[in-house]
Amino acid sequence: MPDVAGTLDVAGVDVFYGDLQALWQVSIRVEPGEVVALLGPNGAGKSTLLRTIAGLRRPASGTVTFNGKPLHHTPAHRIVEHGLALVPEGRRLFAGMSVLENLLLGAFTPRARADRERTQRWVFDMFPVLAERRHQQAGTMSGGEQQMVAIGRALMGRPTILLLDEPSLGLAPLAARRIFAVIKQINAEGVTVLLVEQNVRSALDLAQRAYLLEAGHITGAGTSQQLLSDARVQSAFLDYFSSR
Repeated sequence: MPDVAGTLDVAGVDVFYGDLQALWQVSIRVEPGEVVALLGPNGAGKSTLLRTIAGLRRPASGTVTFNGKPLHHTPAHRIVEHGLALVPEGRRLFAGMSVLENLLLGAFTPRARADRERTQRWVFDMFPVLAERRHQQAGTMSGGEQQMVAIGRALMGRPTILLLDEPSLGLAPLAARRIFAVIKQINAEGVTVLLVEQNVRSALDLAQRAYLLEAGHITGAGTSQQLLSDARVQSAFLDYFSSR
């Protein structure tokens, strides 16, 4: 369903909130077809990095490129047109609007509008419950169902790269497992995924590679298997999050 993906490159990015620096010389790379996890404790800068890639923050230095095209000075709505879509932490739905109305808001670019009906069928095939409840107010759905709406809304923009910020946050274990299964399916259908996730073990089970972000710095990177077996990662991340 998505168009052909390209490589996402973040190189030497510094990001500030006023005088407070949130990211220091952050560099990551996401190849077409991958699931890449971005892991780290609360306040590490993970959401800031996704927001910077999506054009909602401007780096003070460094570059963000996709398919070799610089995006770090591009407005957020133009970045969506390039094929990158952010599913924000907390879903950010329009609670008083219907499921269908929320989904259609994701298809606002000319490219997405031109194929809106076919994309809608794809989203409904992936999330049958949304088809059944298309006229229900989004705010009356369960947390897991609302997360499906948020992901579906992003997919309506026909992204080649999906930026997911804490998709399992606040969900019951069964709902979280369903969301991870959907992410795996989305990737299998050709969408590249950059995933921020506090559930470290589930993220590493899903991703091929991962980066560790601590206090605004990239402190580690490798394949998921390498990180799962790394003693420092087990101590600093897996043990920490399994105790929460």
